[in-house]
Amino acid sequence: MAPTCSRWTVSSLCLALLAACAGSGDDASRRDASTDPISLDGGEGDASGDGGSDARVIDIDMDAPDPCEGVSGVVEIGGDITEATTWCGRATYRLTAPVFVGSGDEAAPAVLTLEPGTRIEGGTGGADGENALVVTTSGRIEAVGTAAEPVVFTSGNAPGTARPGDWGGLVLLGRAPLNDPRGTASVEGLDPRGGLSEFGGADPTHDCGTLRYVRVEFGGFSFSAGVELNTLTVAGCGSGTDLDYVQTHGGLDDGFEFFGGTANATHLVVSAMDDDGIDTDLGYTGTLQFVLVQASLTDHAFEMDNREGTPGARPQSSPTVWNFTLVGFDFPGTSGIELAEGTGATLRNGVILGYGATEGIDADDSDQIAALDAGQVRVEHCLFAGNGTDIVNGSSVWDPTAPAARNVFGVTGDVYAAPRNTLAPDFTPTGAVDLSGGATPSGLPGDPDFDASASYLGAFAPGGIDWMAGWTAFPAP
Repeated sequence: MAPTCSRWTVSSLCLALLAACAGSGDDASRRDASTDPISLDGGEGDASGDGGSDARVIDIDMDAPDPCEGVSGVVEIGGDITEATTWCGRATYRLTAPVFVGSGDEAAPAVLTLEPGTRIEGGTGGADGENALVVTTSGRIEAVGTAAEPVVFTSGNAPGTARPGDWGGLVLLGRAPLNDPRGTASVEGLDPRGGLSEFGGADPTHDCGTLRYVRVEFGGFSFSAGVELNTLTVAGCGSGTDLDYVQTHGGLDDGFEFFGGTANATHLVVSAMDDDGIDTDLGYTGTLQFVLVQASLTDHAFEMDNREGTPGARPQSSPTVWNFTLVGFDFPGTSGIELAEGTGATLRNGVILGYGATEGIDADDSDQIAALDAGQVRVEHCLFAGNGTDIVNGSSVWDPTAPAARNVFGVTGDVYAAPRNTLAPDFTPTGAVDLSGGATPSGLPGDPDFDASASYLGAFAPGGIDWMAGWTAFPAP
């Protein structure tokens, strides 16, 4: 008996159901997902969710026990996603336009679910660089991979030819608080139609979704000087958002940028960025633990700002970071941590290494010096290795070298096995440098991925498991 099929416009199609109707419907309405690309273009500029007048209509089985069974090959995505949709782990989804996820009703968000192993190709550069996957405030993403089968967002170019900025990257937008006086802001470079690029609000618990065992590669498109998308933008997302085991690699701008909000995250990897590793601003107050930034060409491993031009804006950016490792390459003008625009911060159990020509921490301006003098920044239980001038600040009060801070400076031994290898790094602690003596993490979110027993320095426990194994990758950009 042939399966019962429903007819849906392609822009609101649950893509994973494509193969279920192989025995039903007319041949013109079916495509074999294992051969030619299936085009799902909702019509240029259409934001209504009805796919526009040129949308194809195909038959799907809404009652298939496994909607992803038999779905493979390449599926082209060019229309907005306005209701519950699944992308399948054996398929590749190729963006042919900027794609927005959102129902238009924040009380009933559209949920995009990505199976383990799903591959999303954002673009190949040029005009394709504007392609991005944008989860709006009326949408949510559930991308849950595994260490063996991560979800991968990447360039559409062949391996070895991918470049930073081949596509715009992944953008998550939420309704958690910002320090913008309007209460909301818009992501630069994105289409502002219908408020789809807007974020910020009054819900500190807003849930933008889940990224777990996810890689985002070769994103960060530049629209014009100073107007760029990041590889992964987390804008106004709240504490309900779940970010664990996420790598950004080979991007044109920042690896992660947290614009305001309260989202927390663990097990973050940033590598081969053209600009900063992790950038926080607009009142971001979340907690991060187990963070690696292999700086490569980055400006700073961490750039922490409050609000440009308004350093006293509230809520004040004040991220808390436990157990981090920042690796520099001695490039002039770089630093491990740049503090600017009046930001606060609490940084504990860190390893900052390889900024021999520059410094481990740089206080950027007089506004930041004032914030330091007011005690709004704490750097404690950190180890500085292979840095020229470990601390640059100019503050008359703030002193990260004070005995109470228990920081260690001037370390020259090999902390990790191969931290500067850009293709196959190895962050196994060598034992040549003592990484014990950190603080016992406190005040952590109630998330099992945070570890209150991690009283060692850096992102990797001496003698512990390699939490990067299996799901990370370091292709040459």
